Amino acid sequence: GLVDSNDRDASDCVYSLSANNQAIIRRDSSSVNLRPEAIDNMADLAHAMLDKRKPVPANRQWRRDREVVEAEMVRDNWGAAVCGVASAAGTIVQNEMVYANVDPVSLSVNIAKGFVSFLSLTCVIFIYRIHWK
Repeated sequence: GLVDSNDRDASDCVYSLSANNQAIIRRDSSSVNLRPEAIDNMADLAHAMLDKRKPVPANRQWRRDREVVEAEMVRDNWGAAVCGVASAAGTIVQNEMVYANVDPVSLSVNIAKGFVSFLSLTCVIFIYRIHWK
């Protein structure tokens, strides 16, 4: 197993594989003992390396549950679809208002423009979440 002659934790170790496939632990330069220590087998090396990993933060724990991840994806897909269709409908309303000779700088057309812009930006955010989250 792993034997630490300095009674320190394994966080200052560098793990490697020697030419004859023997796992080696080497201390970093901050340690007094620079003598390599052999590990009995690869399982001990794997356990030592896993012990060095940082724990998963609580805000990212959900990414390990497949059902939660799929529910997030379905919600994001629906959000993108609803925002995209509503944005298209708002654009049609805005266009019809202009064809009906409503002044393009009037309050009602500007509200429609703002609504369409908000929905388009929200749709882009949902698409970003779908592809790069």
